Amino acid sequence: MEIWKLWKPLPSLRRTVGCWVDLVNYGPDPAAVVDFVRAHAAIVIRGNHDDAVGFDRDPRCSAPYRAMAKETMDFSLSALSAGQRDYLASLAARRQTELWTIRRFSMPRCAVTIPFTS
Repeated sequence: MEIWKLWKPLPSLRRTVGCWVDLVNYGPDPAAVVDFVRAHAAIVIRGNHDDAVGFDRDPRCSAPYRAMAKETMDFSLSALSAGQRDYLASLAARRQTELWTIRRFSMPRCAVTIPFTS
């Protein structure tokens, strides 16, 4: 699930543990999504579209989606500030971490988020 599909319930969440989905190139307001995740997510993994916008390079989409990805990337580049693009570029493509000191695990990019409220 892409984060823009969760946009309406997101403001009710106090804290998001992790986010490893594409933040940009989907939905109407990539700047608001980047700002929300930047403020609330403890762990963020860079997706291929985040990588493309952060580094201004090809998102490596399959052939049927290349033209659409180019259009949405142009929109995201125009909607984001330099600081927001730098944030996307700074995200790790992979991260190993401990959550609640239960176990160590590695998080490659995948299409899921783990939100919770406390």
